[in-house]
Amino acid sequence: MSAVNISKAQVSILVSEKATETEQLAADELQHYLSKIYPSEKFTISKDNSQRPVSRSIRIGTIKSQPELKEYLTDKSLCGPESYVVTECVIDGIQTGIILGADDAGVIYGVYGLLEKLGCGFYLTTDILPVPRKKPFDFNGWDIADHPLVSTRLVFNWHNFLSGCTGWNYEHWQQWVSNSQKMGFNTMMVHAYGNNPMFTYTFNGKAKPVGYYGTSRRGRDWGRQHLNDVRRLPGGEIFDGPEFGSDAATVPDDKRIEAAQKLMKRVFAHAEKRGVRVCFAIDVDIISVLDQDMILSLPEYARFHNGRVWLPRCDTEEGYEFYKAQVDGLLKLYPQIDILALWRRVHGQEWGRLKKVSQLPKAWQVEYEAHIKENPKAAKLTQAVCSFALNKVVGAFRRALDEAGRKDIQISMGSWETSWVPASAEFLPDEVTLMPLDSSYLRYRRGSFLKLPEAFADIKQASGRIIPIIWAHHDDGEYIGRPIHPHADFHNTLSKLQSRGYGIIHWMTRPLDIYFKNHENQVWAGTKNEPYAETCRKAGIHWFGTENGEKTGRYLQNWWTDAPIFGRVTTNYFFLNGYQGLEYIPNPEQMMQKCRERTELLSQVDSSRMTPIQKERLAYFYALEKMLISFCEVQELAYQPALKAIKAGDFNKARSLLQQSDPAETIRQFSRLSQIDGGNRSEEAMVLSLGTRWITDYLAARQAAGLEAVRINYGHTSFEPLAQSPGSYTFHVDSDGEYWSVRGETKLPVTMHSKDMSVHLQDTISESIEEIARTGIVVDSLTTLTISPIVNLHKQLAPGDYNLTIYAGAAPGEEQCIARFQTEQFSSVKVPVNPTKGRSGSNHVQGKAYVLKNSKQSDVTVRVIEKEIHLAKPALPHLCIMPEEGTVVVYGLSLKATSAK
Repeated sequence: MSAVNISKAQVSILVSEKATETEQLAADELQHYLSKIYPSEKFTISKDNSQRPVSRSIRIGTIKSQPELKEYLTDKSLCGPESYVVTECVIDGIQTGIILGADDAGVIYGVYGLLEKLGCGFYLTTDILPVPRKKPFDFNGWDIADHPLVSTRLVFNWHNFLSGCTGWNYEHWQQWVSNSQKMGFNTMMVHAYGNNPMFTYTFNGKAKPVGYYGTSRRGRDWGRQHLNDVRRLPGGEIFDGPEFGSDAATVPDDKRIEAAQKLMKRVFAHAEKRGVRVCFAIDVDIISVLDQDMILSLPEYARFHNGRVWLPRCDTEEGYEFYKAQVDGLLKLYPQIDILALWRRVHGQEWGRLKKVSQLPKAWQVEYEAHIKENPKAAKLTQAVCSFALNKVVGAFRRALDEAGRKDIQISMGSWETSWVPASAEFLPDEVTLMPLDSSYLRYRRGSFLKLPEAFADIKQASGRIIPIIWAHHDDGEYIGRPIHPHADFHNTLSKLQSRGYGIIHWMTRPLDIYFKNHENQVWAGTKNEPYAETCRKAGIHWFGTENGEKTGRYLQNWWTDAPIFGRVTTNYFFLNGYQGLEYIPNPEQMMQKCRERTELLSQVDSSRMTPIQKERLAYFYALEKMLISFCEVQELAYQPALKAIKAGDFNKARSLLQQSDPAETIRQFSRLSQIDGGNRSEEAMVLSLGTRWITDYLAARQAAGLEAVRINYGHTSFEPLAQSPGSYTFHVDSDGEYWSVRGETKLPVTMHSKDMSVHLQDTISESIEEIARTGIVVDSLTTLTISPIVNLHKQLAPGDYNLTIYAGAAPGEEQCIARFQTEQFSSVKVPVNPTKGRSGSNHVQGKAYVLKNSKQSDVTVRVIEKEIHLAKPALPHLCIMPEEGTVVVYGLSLKATSAK
């Protein structure tokens, strides 16, 4: 047959009549990618082998669905679960390619393994396709076999930050699950804090209380600040609406549970369809999952007290029902669950308060003492009593799963650090896998727990039943920049632990691709312990083309080794405790120089023959290096020295330093970077995070130094009682891009004017103030308001002269009010932060009496009151308001230095 005829021939992909959904998916994927690689060929999928193909065929399946294919494996064999063989042979006179898997997973991994051999690259955020081939399809390269060296390989995205899965829509989840599998992972893991609406249940007629999925306006988990309109942030033009968050989170509050659960049902169904296992982690030790109303509904004998709260007695039928209700509720929502991970704090939180045997119920004391009698050393283990009690919890979940007919679901227990592991290995059944999560507030200074002798010794005590979870980046200080350094000889380390697998936790996806790729490659036989330099070389070829592969591979290796990594997303601040300097970008000038050197490496790359996509990726790394330099300049060369100057009282030096840099431009750079190469949801979310948790620190310093006006808008703020480590601040960015601190003080009622109410502004008020005048605090007696910077990092303002502008008016419906306004100064850092009501009486406030009238032409009239303030020394001014007649509404104020010293 001529080459011309071959090039026009149909290539048939044959699957068995017995093919599973995953096998069919594997065939679909093979057809999709081969059609991209060989655009002149036609690839069809068929279950009918009666019509002999003219030229070539591909047989794809498992030993179970196509056992006859095993005889065509000559020098290769299947090596256990998830293994595969790709080969070619002649069947019935037809040249045939074979992709044979030991099971469904093996088939799909065989397809992706073959496609990588043909030039594709599969990464967390993208698929890379080789240049389309003009030559006819052939079976060159169809001679591979591979198998994983550990059984569980999971990717773990934790629900809490908008830059992680909390901010994702279905298409982002879909890509994450699919791309993880393409790299070789077989399990997706999510965690739901007790307040997460993705998991609800009822017990004894009481519904589990939940909070919010979280957006830029709702939900407070882990330092999330609220903002009126994300589009007004520096770089906010990337957003298409005022509120950022998952579509499932931006629904009305009464729909939030339904929307969250509908989304996750789709996600888990997608994982199941692809053959990806689902690991669902729920907390078992914090108060949000030990709902006291529920537990107090138990008979007294079915609960006991730990000294602070009530705990259920899992060994009673009633106490067991508390956990059965959770299992039943969980499986009703998500039957796709394969692994149930019971998550606890490193100290065990409420169960960890059980430190003495005497705190246990009498029956448990007898069991514990019997265990200790058999193994006296167990009594000396850290958290021995707590771990014994948690074994009761594990037993309750196991029983509930079994009774639900789900003996197939595995149970694991996880937590941060390693100190809990030895006692858990002692008291928990061997079937329970332990998942220590590498974590420390100083992790980036000490390195991985797999390299620390003490931590490794803890983990080693659970050899054979451990799945260590490592970090691609860290939410407590190593969040943006490069990935965390890789683990060399990773498979060898896991082998020493006889590990059941491993996991990688992360939130962001870009630029973490090569971290996932390297570690997953290290645990497959064909790429065992692959050096990260080799992973970088391959990525260089995939991302920038064969001609530039070696050069860009060296760049990626240098970047992964030497680029900075910094920032946190778990508190109100992107860098923690600026005065103490606990978190910082180390050696900033050296870091900047290395960024420039790497940029020079990129400039030597010949982009003339690059595809548009390759040029986009090159532009991304250029932008990334530029952004890293900008962060170093702003944070370390300007902001940190300025903080020290403010603390020392050298406000002139602070002003000079703060005027040298522009954090807003740094965020704009990050915003532009987030849109390169198709855009990235995680990076878009970081524009919000930096705009509410980083630039605000800088603005506060500028305000303390007298460079920036202190702007306060009095209005509603919302706080979530169930939130973990909740954010504290609410901001309003006006139409001019100016930041206002929104303070909805709990001791004073807040009024809110609807959009259909007319607001009359004095001629001297800008139109942007109309938004400020939509909310205010109602003052009907002596009230003192603190005038302080936008975030609570500074207790004093620089000395000098200031102009105070107050926006106030009579309450809606009142013709007028009369009020006095007087300023006071406090040099002590111990000043009242919240408004306080004092005794009434006009002679307590000596300031001028102002008559505030509502115009007959509008519902509300806002008047401007100007006052001059002189600070003889560093202090915080306070505004005392005394209504003499009627009720005054204070909408906001602005304090601007006219001559700071």
